[in-house]
Amino acid sequence: MIESQILTISNRINWEKMTELSLDLFCTLDNNRFYQYASEACVDMLGYRSWEMEGMHYTDLVHPDDKTQTQQAFWAASSGTRQKFENRMIHKDGQEVWVLWSVAWSEEEGTLFCVGRDITDFKFKEQKSQKTEQRFKPVFMKEVLKQQIVPQLSDTQEETGCKETKLQLSQLTKDLIRKNADLQQFTYIVSHNLRTPVANAMGLANLLATTDRNSASFDRSLSYLRLSLYRMDNVLRDMNTILTIRDRRGNVEREQVNVKEVILQAMSSLEDQLRSAGATINLDITDGLTVQANKAYFYSIILNLLSNSVKYRAEERKLEVNIHCYRKSKTEAAISFSDNGSGFDMEKNRNNVFKLYKRFHTHTEGRGMGLFLIKTHLDSLGGRIEVDSQVGQGTCFQINLP
Repeated sequence: MIESQILTISNRINWEKMTELSLDLFCTLDNNRFYQYASEACVDMLGYRSWEMEGMHYTDLVHPDDKTQTQQAFWAASSGTRQKFENRMIHKDGQEVWVLWSVAWSEEEGTLFCVGRDITDFKFKEQKSQKTEQRFKPVFMKEVLKQQIVPQLSDTQEETGCKETKLQLSQLTKDLIRKNADLQQFTYIVSHNLRTPVANAMGLANLLATTDRNSASFDRSLSYLRLSLYRMDNVLRDMNTILTIRDRRGNVEREQVNVKEVILQAMSSLEDQLRSAGATINLDITDGLTVQANKAYFYSIILNLLSNSVKYRAEERKLEVNIHCYRKSKTEAAISFSDNGSGFDMEKNRNNVFKLYKRFHTHTEGRGMGLFLIKTHLDSLGGRIEVDSQVGQGTCFQINLP
């Protein structure tokens, strides 16, 4: 009996050594579909460390549109048939990762064994090939519509109010594009970030109802339930913040805001963090420079920029931040904010920099709200922002405000 146990332990150790060497992700799920084990490949594939995945429910990482398919595959595997399927997982930074899975159920251990291979590049090439025709078609249609609309506008150019009508149509188009983007953003929040903790809480509540209150399983499930509720609360708070800003867009109270005064206030609020980071802040601000803005929004913009610099600083050197503010023209002020932090890959993340819940660093805690709020505040104030960043060098933001 003892020899058999020793052999089992030895086999388990050898199995785990093999999984740590594999580029594929090896993981196990318990009967309630919580991760028990994840190999180190999860870092490169999904951005999570092994200990972060262990204890998470599988629905936390699966794309909302693929949850039903994944659940069906798990059910089929539980009947004793090995399943092979593809689905989309959600990387820690919010990006989609295509994974080819092979899963099998062990009745003896009460465990679902899963092996996943990253096929994102393959799927991207496949989809790019299939959608070539569809991508060219809208361009062609735009040209046709342009040819149809332009003559009509030309015929009415001499009419009174033509210019005003064109401006109204242009503004209406911009509003529709913005509202469509807002709708897509909130659909994502509700379908993924809110639905996931709600589903987890419901499942855990049902599990607790049938679990012995004095068992370790009850305590563990209760802690998972508490974590799901915290996540739900965070998402609801985020939604409330975003809705408040959106509702006030176009009706934001503005005043002449002293740029240097607000920057010094934000620095004062983060004094402890800046001191702990050994940060040096270099200010170059034109005397008496003001912007026409909402003071609370402008303060939030500066505070989030400074907070990100501290949070994502480079470990090998002390943090240095340079803030240069000046009058760019009679109607516009410019703010250059740069640091020597860890930076991020612009080529990879260019289209996601200011999107909600997008993160570019996995070594530091965060929710991906800061840059989204900065962009939202600036949109409300009629401002603009551009960013440039290099991994290991730092990041520079260029802001323009009226």
